[in-house]
Amino acid sequence: MIEKNKFLLVINIIILLVFSGCTGAREIQDLAMVSALGIDKGEEDELKITSQIINLSKSGNTQEGGSGISFENITKTSTNIFDAIRNTTLNINQKLYYPHMKVIVLGEEAVKNNFTQNIDFFIRDPEIRSTTGILISRDKASEILKVIPPSSQTINGFYIDDLIKVAYANSMVTEVTLQDITEILANKTTSLTVPYIVINEHDKLELKGMAIIKRERLVGKLNYKESRGLLWVLGKAKSGIIKIKDEKGQRISLEMIRSKSKVTSQIKGNQITMTIKVTEVGNVGEYMGSQQCTPEVIKKCIARKEKVITEEIKTTIEKAQNLNADIFGFGQIIHQEHPQRWKEIKDDWDQIFPRINTKIIVKSAIERVGIINKTIGR
Repeated sequence: MIEKNKFLLVINIIILLVFSGCTGAREIQDLAMVSALGIDKGEEDELKITSQIINLSKSGNTQEGGSGISFENITKTSTNIFDAIRNTTLNINQKLYYPHMKVIVLGEEAVKNNFTQNIDFFIRDPEIRSTTGILISRDKASEILKVIPPSSQTINGFYIDDLIKVAYANSMVTEVTLQDITEILANKTTSLTVPYIVINEHDKLELKGMAIIKRERLVGKLNYKESRGLLWVLGKAKSGIIKIKDEKGQRISLEMIRSKSKVTSQIKGNQITMTIKVTEVGNVGEYMGSQQCTPEVIKKCIARKEKVITEEIKTTIEKAQNLNADIFGFGQIIHQEHPQRWKEIKDDWDQIFPRINTKIIVKSAIERVGIINKTIGR
């Protein structure tokens, strides 16, 4: 029995020695970690692909500026993205590694008429995470990826990702990932909205609302207020500041703390009406007036806030209808609620969407006015 146990012990040790270790592991020095990618239009049918690579061997002053871990941008030109990315490895003698990539920046000129062509590779490649963010840039994507972040940031691609998250937290844009795009592209009638980034007059990166993609084409843009109007409808407006004035013209800043929406469709004959119900709750963040925050004053604030929200939604709907771009997914809602009727009208949605009616219902509330009831010194 003892001999048998010894034999089993030896066998187990051999198995551990043979099969232990990471058989599919990659040494970090053999990998070039990509933090961002940029796509620009080249000559004729060529594309310029910029890979932003984290240089783990450097600290202190970076190659592109700033401090901490550095990054390096390498641009290659080809008629397709896959080939350009493969050619990038010739410069660095390392395999490009994508799991840490935060964003893909698409230059406006590159996606004006062929958006899907520029993201097909990224959707197919299993190494690229479906949570990677997508942006469209007014300036060349290669220039966007050159901009030096503030000193607290070291990697340009990570900084852009942070910009989007902060803007989304303040209901200024919505985050859009490869997964989101894949789902929306599967719906033939819904148009895409993608964060729009620019280099401002101070040579800093700045988000400027959302770009609208209908099928393959860039058809328009939403400013911040119009972007928030879209978020109200989609139920994605979670935080932010709503500015109003009291009856004396004094400024009041109301903090939005939560909201939700419900969109339904009604069809009578040939007329379609979309009903948008938004509920929002907020607090008084700042009041420049002299009145006390009495129940009557709060009631008037709520009414003015509801009017602001309604106008933001209305303005965004009007713009979308003028561009004939269903950015709200109204067609999908009709498909779900009236499947038989949708079969009859889906092929004519481009003619129907600009003519549909909308009914906007906003219910707002103010939970808190702060620890004081009246402006100090008034």
